[in-house]
Amino acid sequence: MLDELRIEFLTKVCSNPSALAMAEGGPDLKAHDLMLALTSSGIAMLDLDLGWMAHCLNGLLPPGYRGNTADETLGMLKSAREKNLGQGGASFGDYEPGELGPIPLGYLPDGRFVFFEQTRHLIVVETSTRLVVLGTLLNLAPPTTLAAAHISDSR
Repeated sequence: MLDELRIEFLTKVCSNPSALAMAEGGPDLKAHDLMLALTSSGIAMLDLDLGWMAHCLNGLLPPGYRGNTADETLGMLKSAREKNLGQGGASFGDYEPGELGPIPLGYLPDGRFVFFEQTRHLIVVETSTRLVVLGTLLNLAPPTTLAAAHISDSR
């Protein structure tokens, strides 16, 4: 039986781009980064049984899927819950790139994210794993941010 909390979980999952990419993928889908993005999106913080949630999320993997992500989903959910991922802070719609910041353009079928880097007029494509690496973030940051960070580090 679906209660209100389970319906909220399913609604969040069904509207998540990573979930849609997994559901549309084939047996050669690279699901790890997609599942990591999905499990860290805040759904792990819902007061639901993580085993039930992992079972539902693994249902997104396409028939014939040959990877090991299904074995890792429960661990990803546990880690996301322990780290309180997806809670607080800015929501998806709150980001304003201004005249210099990177403009998110969307994502590719393989789960990589695409940005337009305004200062250099470049299209940048990165995985969710790379987007949490300081060097990648600094590469996306406007030059004024980099200069401010350098001054701050040298003090």
